Amino acid sequence: MKITPHPTGIGTVALRDALVVIDQFHRQHLGLDFVEDSCEVTGTWPADFEQSPWKSLVLVETRPETIEEFLRSLPFDQDSTGRTAWCVFPKNHAHLVDWVVTRESVAALAVRDYVIDSQVIALEIGQCTDEDLDASTLFKGIKLGMELTGQNITSSSSTQGEVEARQHLISLAESLDLVEFKRPEDEILMSVEEVAQVSDEKSKQYIAELEGKVVSLNRKLDALQRKYDALANSKLGKIILTRWEKNREISAGETK
Repeated sequence: MKITPHPTGIGTVALRDALVVIDQFHRQHLGLDFVEDSCEVTGTWPADFEQSPWKSLVLVETRPETIEEFLRSLPFDQDSTGRTAWCVFPKNHAHLVDWVVTRESVAALAVRDYVIDSQVIALEIGQCTDEDLDASTLFKGIKLGMELTGQNITSSSSTQGEVEARQHLISLAESLDLVEFKRPEDEILMSVEEVAQVSDEKSKQYIAELEGKVVSLNRKLDALQRKYDALANSKLGKIILTRWEKNREISAGETK
């Protein structure tokens, strides 16, 4: 699949002159703020889109199997110039972008626009043009760039074509908000040494608490031992210990 070298990126999704297919579930959760008054909204698939006056066909969906069915049924051929289809899904389903552009059913088509706003992501699909780029490679590059946020992506290359592709990738990675990311400020970061120092202090404090508990338990044990020795050496204590010993012998004989 191809993609236009100049997608909108961050912007406002405003669908116009389109037939919008959206079920009740997605309508309740997403609303229709991205649909202009010039559109018609329906909950069912159109049987004769090719004969309809609509410029675009839109599917608002998150289920891959339904999107796949939509992509397979797109009525695009050489006579469909100017007509497009849109896949629209919530912004937190950005992984569907990668999934859509790798579908075999749209391999001969192109992403004509790619728009992200605060609520949804919209992919416009249509016929290819000579200047289109490879969509799968581009989106993988964007994804990698976002995952490696903080590392520089340079535009240096040995060929002019690759220079332009890299520069375009840089501009897209800077504008497209595929991944929620906020770089922490340097002044609030703790260094490795500070973290280690805090951890070491906590460990020392914990060890000191354990040592204190051991000392306290030893004192209690000594006190109990002294009381036991005093009782065992008394006349009453000797009688009790002798009685206990006989009871144990009797119990042992009964078990045999």
